[in-house]
Amino acid sequence: MNSSHSSHMSSLRRPKMPPQPSKLYLELKKKYNIETEYPQQVSNNYKSRSWDISRLWINIISEKIENNEVDISYEIYEKCKNELQIVPRYELRFHCEICRLFSQVDKDKMNLIWNDILLKISEEGHAGDAADPLPSFVKLSYDLGKVNIDNKNFFINVISNTLNKPGMHLKLSLHQEEMNKYLKIFKEIK
Repeated sequence: MNSSHSSHMSSLRRPKMPPQPSKLYLELKKKYNIETEYPQQVSNNYKSRSWDISRLWINIISEKIENNEVDISYEIYEKCKNELQIVPRYELRFHCEICRLFSQVDKDKMNLIWNDILLKISEEGHAGDAADPLPSFVKLSYDLGKVNIDNKNFFINVISNTLNKPGMHLKLSLHQEEMNKYLKIFKEIK
């Protein structure tokens, strides 16, 4: 047997080890007494693993908000925003989830996160994986009452231009009806 293959095969026989917590997680767990445990399993797929880790941080921030530690939860969000490397497919969804959490407890911090979200949105629309979280953004915009007469065209353009990108009608087909519903609602704002 070829030695390069045998060493590879030996790694296939090893028991699967749980993922090692990141340096960021260990640092913040100690600093802020985080109770949420690092996941025992994460996906082998890079994109899915990115969402597994993003969900971990959403849960940690939620934990701190539930414990009335809103300032700490925002500090954790800021650290995540600056240090996590989230794939485009999940980055916007991560910010939307965090914004939704803060909308229930601190409107000022929610608005800061909302501004972070707007920096990631292109009026020219989104394509590929970057378009996946767009329905989350559109629903959040509506739920938070962020669409008004002065800015409705921005939101209309984001939706329309994304849906009109080549192949996007197939990619967003599960959300097509919902996207069209919000498009109609936004167009009717006076």
